[in-house]
Amino acid sequence: MKVLLIIVLMVMCSSVFAVQKLIVNDGDVLKVKLSSRELTRLAVEGGRVDRMWGASGLLESQSDKKDGELFLRPSSTAAKVFSFFVRDNFGSTYTIIAEQQDIPSQTVILAPVKRISKEEKERYKNRNVVSKIKDLIKAMANDELDSKKMESEKHHEEINLWKESRITLVKSYRMEKLKGEVFRFKNISKEAMKLLESEFLNFRKDTLAVAIDQLTLKPEEETNLYVIRRSE
Repeated sequence: MKVLLIIVLMVMCSSVFAVQKLIVNDGDVLKVKLSSRELTRLAVEGGRVDRMWGASGLLESQSDKKDGELFLRPSSTAAKVFSFFVRDNFGSTYTIIAEQQDIPSQTVILAPVKRISKEEKERYKNRNVVSKIKDLIKAMANDELDSKKMESEKHHEEINLWKESRITLVKSYRMEKLKGEVFRFKNISKEAMKLLESEFLNFRKDTLAVAIDQLTLKPEEETNLYVIRRSE
């Protein structure tokens, strides 16, 4: 089963376009604005960008190895909203939700609340939120519950979103500080429907990830919709 994943979360960021300074913790998902025509600088306050991945084909990047900074520009084929991952030299990993806009060059500064030690760095690498989300998405898609880490509950709750569709919550999962929800999405219109994960960014509160089994639905066809949310 092919699952397309987009990781999302609305977090506070500066209202000033030129400089976006974000106070961050390991595992945060951050919404930033990128210039669609000029370079955007990505830096870590008091540290360095250690690695970026998940941006192949989406970003043109230049690295300043001396200062540990990246200079980014969306590619011509990148969607208006897309995501990628960044890890700093303190071992913290962040998901970046990038929205490209026709604005001047930007500076995005990640300001870690806690700078972890080298020993903690290895632990965070292996247990970051991205890995947890992937584990939960896989369990939901395959309907395989890890009884040591997860618990699940069946539901039958219809959600009103669009008049052209019927959405029913059928199952939920809990894993540490994450909650996963499985919905059956049915096209009840008379026309074919094309779905995008980005359309569900605000579907549920505190959404971190969205995945859809089948992105194009003919009339009366159904697909599974997976939503991962933050849960205390």
